[in-house]
Amino acid sequence: MSLLFTVIAAPLLAAIVVPLALIFVFKYIEAGFAIAGLLMALEMLTRGSLSINLAINLYPEDFGYALIALAAALRIAFVRPMTGISWIWGAFGGVLLLSFSSGFGTYGSAAGVQFREYFYAWTAAFYAMTFRVDSKAIYRIFLGLVWLAVWIEVCACLQWLAVFSGSSFLVNYADTSDPGALRVIKSAEALILANAVIFTLFYQQSSGLLNYLRSLNLIWIPSLIVLQHRSVWLAALAGAAKAFRIRRTGRVHVKPVHVLLVATAIAAMFVVALVAGRGAATIASTVGESARRGVALEDTASWRLKGWREMFEKWRGGGPTVLAIGFPFGSDRMRFIETNNFATQGTSVQAHNAYVQTLYNCGIIGVGLFLSFIANLSLKLKSLVDRGICRSSCNALAAITVCQGVYYIFYGIEPLQIFFLGVSHAYVIGATSALTVSSKPSLRQEQNNGYYL
Repeated sequence: MSLLFTVIAAPLLAAIVVPLALIFVFKYIEAGFAIAGLLMALEMLTRGSLSINLAINLYPEDFGYALIALAAALRIAFVRPMTGISWIWGAFGGVLLLSFSSGFGTYGSAAGVQFREYFYAWTAAFYAMTFRVDSKAIYRIFLGLVWLAVWIEVCACLQWLAVFSGSSFLVNYADTSDPGALRVIKSAEALILANAVIFTLFYQQSSGLLNYLRSLNLIWIPSLIVLQHRSVWLAALAGAAKAFRIRRTGRVHVKPVHVLLVATAIAAMFVVALVAGRGAATIASTVGESARRGVALEDTASWRLKGWREMFEKWRGGGPTVLAIGFPFGSDRMRFIETNNFATQGTSVQAHNAYVQTLYNCGIIGVGLFLSFIANLSLKLKSLVDRGICRSSCNALAAITVCQGVYYIFYGIEPLQIFFLGVSHAYVIGATSALTVSSKPSLRQEQNNGYYL
């Protein structure tokens, strides 16, 4: 039966599903986001156990983002010309392709393994730029983000149950022998929770559904604290600070209910800690110790800093070509770091810093283009806010842009996060184009349609 499915049923199912999926991804940006979100949800279920070996291991992400890339190419060919694409992002893609091509000729499939995350991320943003994104599309995409955050919270709760009970309903990502091991999901997944918190608190519209979903912050905020991803803490705080600042300068007052939600969520965590006894005491102690080690630059903080320095020194000594465009993908990333107990540890994983890793593989030109794109996008969002053209959507998009900009100091490129950069760019292009029709779009008309700008 298994052989019959593999030979006949699976190809037949793919022949039906793939074209239908391509049609939806081609027509609707929300479908592209759904593909990216479903890939993250699937990865949380399987933790990389699903793959097909065709000379190299191919994962669901490879097929999903290849579908998105095909849809983007078709949209450029038949729907929207390259005029909507950021030339900075296009140039960054050119540097990535040059580094990959050079590495593939020298290192073979190893170049593809290192390049794949950049391919996913660049493709996701490029795909989003092929659409004209308005406030309604922003709302639908962000609503999808909220439901993805709900799924992530469910997975985190199941993993916590495994930590304290020893049995798991999911593929384990936690140390079930240690009740203090509360970091049960990856940082990129925790960052989605942080994005959902920022969105539900700082994005305003008149639909009643989101008003109910805001109450999920009573669960999300304590969960973010307990998960102990210190980098996500910093990223979330930076994004929230940006959102508060835009509200102040944009003369949009912070609603008391938002402050009340945050305060209640944090208070709820401590109430649980008081009534739950020993288990909660373990949680409180591990969270506090995690924060202390982060401030003292111990554990992963120290390991990251030493690794960044090693990679930077290696890049700096690589010669003029490497300084300009970096070591090609597939190059040796091994570095030897002295740990806190004076032992020497070797590692070849990515740098846990998107900027350092991009500098290493794409040189000054590559990282300069990447940073320029983020800075240019942030300035354009700020300009729309200052001119009174965009408030709610720009507030949320600017906050999430800052959030992931800080996150990339501590982790590598994340496709689903980069997708939002593409969405932000497409929204800015659409809002700017509207100025040629009207010097100031009618906010009242957007409100009547059930959405704020």
